[in-house]
Amino acid sequence: MRIRRLDLLRYGHLADRVLEFPPEATLHVVHGVNEAGKSTALDAIADALFGFAARSKYDFLYGGPQLRIGFTLADRDGAEAGFVRRKGRGNTLTDQDNNALPEDALRRFLGGVGRDLFEEAFGLDGDRLRAGAAALLRSGGEAGESLLAGAGYLNLRAALESLDSEAKSLVGDGKGRRVLSVAVAAWQEAQRAADDRAIAPKEWQAAEVEHAAAVAGLTEVQTEARALAIEDSRLQ
Repeated sequence: MRIRRLDLLRYGHLADRVLEFPPEATLHVVHGVNEAGKSTALDAIADALFGFAARSKYDFLYGGPQLRIGFTLADRDGAEAGFVRRKGRGNTLTDQDNNALPEDALRRFLGGVGRDLFEEAFGLDGDRLRAGAAALLRSGGEAGESLLAGAGYLNLRAALESLDSEAKSLVGDGKGRRVLSVAVAAWQEAQRAADDRAIAPKEWQAAEVEHAAAVAGLTEVQTEARALAIEDSRLQ
């Protein structure tokens, strides 16, 4: 997902303000003087994507029902769609023509990302950056997982747990034989059985010689039998 445009129609102390994000950029850094509205814009993105909380700290100038955020998203193929989010109890997502839309309309853009993950890995302010860096230092081996999640590789922990479970089922965990050891034992047994049934080269060669001699003897006997049959016919 890429955010192409954010329209702060009525949100906090901002009204009719527009932020456009270059489509070629993979990282957007919004900077400005204190109280310019940087944190407000970042919170607006989260509210736009995931909906307003029951209580909002941004309705001090415009009442809750008047809060409006417009936003344009692009999916991984570059297809864009525009939306408007309002504060309310239901049907808070509409298209730009004010037609109500289900929340599923954002699913193809969000790809399963929830608000918590968005705020921890994608929508970062200075405080979150510092807190995230400290958390990475504390997490040790989980640092790589967090970085990959930030790069868009979601559900990494679940995938690792699945791989670990599969590995234990194959090679065991010290508590008994597992699939792989059983399969190896069966293969070794089959190999021994095949070796027992195998014929040694010398035995095969001797059998070949005996077979050739038997064929030659049979041919000789058949020739003699035909000669005797002819002689018997002549004598008759």
